[in-house]
Amino acid sequence: MSHLHEGAVAYAPHLTIPTACPAAAAILHQAVEDILSIYRDHLARSAESRTRAPAIKRPARLAAVALVANAGRCVSEGFPAFYLSRGRKGLQRSDHPADNRSRDRILAALEEAPDAPLDVTPGSRYRREPTATTVRLRDDLASRLIEALPGSGLQFDPQSPGAVIDRLDLREEGELVEPKPEQAERFAYLRGGVRALNEAIGAGVYSYKGHRRTASPLHRVMTPDLKGRGRWWGGWWQGLSKDDRKTHLEIDGERAVEVDYTACALSIAYGLSGVRMPDGDPYALDGMTDPAARAGIKNFVCAMLAAKKPLRAWPRASFTKNGHRIASDAERHLAGRIKPSELTALITEKHVPIADFFLSSRMDKIQRIESGAIAKAVIGLRKAGVSSLPVHDALWVPASRAELARDAMASALAESLKLPSLEALNLPAPSIDTTTA
Repeated sequence: MSHLHEGAVAYAPHLTIPTACPAAAAILHQAVEDILSIYRDHLARSAESRTRAPAIKRPARLAAVALVANAGRCVSEGFPAFYLSRGRKGLQRSDHPADNRSRDRILAALEEAPDAPLDVTPGSRYRREPTATTVRLRDDLASRLIEALPGSGLQFDPQSPGAVIDRLDLREEGELVEPKPEQAERFAYLRGGVRALNEAIGAGVYSYKGHRRTASPLHRVMTPDLKGRGRWWGGWWQGLSKDDRKTHLEIDGERAVEVDYTACALSIAYGLSGVRMPDGDPYALDGMTDPAARAGIKNFVCAMLAAKKPLRAWPRASFTKNGHRIASDAERHLAGRIKPSELTALITEKHVPIADFFLSSRMDKIQRIESGAIAKAVIGLRKAGVSSLPVHDALWVPASRAELARDAMASALAESLKLPSLEALNLPAPSIDTTTA
């Protein structure tokens, strides 16, 4: 594997914004102010106890200026991006005041912000390769900067050769592990699939709130045996709310709509069992058909598929806010209405043909099939000239191509389950969400 920063230039902490071209300098100075605003909001969210907005200190401003100056240099000199190492090892290489902890905190804040002036792509350690984060100026700002630079003549390339587009991580209990020698061929094959998906999404034209955005490379995280999990992560659009995507996301010049697999986990379980799915809503239980209850039941079903032993308490949400645990949909909507043990019995009774999938830790395998089907659909759609962006078990596509995407997703899942069609086992077709925010 080549170095993660191949094609990029190393971060130079001493760089500052030049003043020779006022128009270009104004663009870069505004980017600095936008970054510090994002950083200020990030600090405010992470420190609830503070009674007033946190102040931006000199080290943070120095770091923001250096980051923007490096991104501007990349545009003016034709580099695709610049790279740096984060954490203690990255900071101990220099005693320059722009190399400080605030620099890494700023990069973390920019990763979370969907409309940040800089696109930040974190790297990963692979064998003895060093970690490297690549950073580049946002597409629309780079285009404006090129126009402002006198006699530049540079053509801005939205595809960054410095980006890692074949990243595949193997994790066991949260720790990154290396593939075994006997897995080399399979590992290389799966990495090729990651590259193919990223090349497919990289060919599209995307914008958010009127700003042209490059599709950031996605990566997969799988179990060490290469047979589990594998969902696609790392896209800036994945961090947006669904309403944000409906309102502000455009693909190939059109409003984006969502096409998602209906009852995906249960559909895959029935498909693997070779048993016909019962008619009706698979998440509907007697006396619990309201939308809130349905959301809670769906959440609990997924927890049952992931669990290794009976659930005696409500599942926890997979994220926290400001260090506090967030209640899951099951707990928020069903606590006080029914006990977890009673809900387990009702769900098992409704889905007797796949009862052995519950409480036996099958979710890893289910997500492996789901993510594989998503990849097949994305690559197949690109061959048909349709761009798409994955969000777990759904694709966001141009509104006019939603039906084509639905057919592609249905075929991809049927192929992954080795079925002639989803209808063969009464599995639901993907659904198109045409509602507006």
